[in-house]
Amino acid sequence: MPKARKEQKAEQVELLTEKLRKAKVALLTDYRGLTVTQLQDLRGRLRTGDVEYRVIKNTLARRSSMARSRSRSGTTT
Repeated sequence: MPKARKEQKAEQVELLTEKLRKAKVALLTDYRGLTVTQLQDLRGRLRTGDVEYRVIKNTLARRSSMARSRSRSGTTT
């Protein structure tokens, strides 16, 4: 993998980890099966409630979650 892409992914993981640290609640959903119209409606409804909705690759979400868990337990490895 080119270095730039690797750095980009590391930045994405860091950003998501920080968002998870600050979040009061985080929900994981499976958007498959929804139409574009349904997704647009969902995003619109969430926006009015000051909720952030993001589609993130499973691997990046897993890495961020693990980093978040480590930071809560005080371990760094």
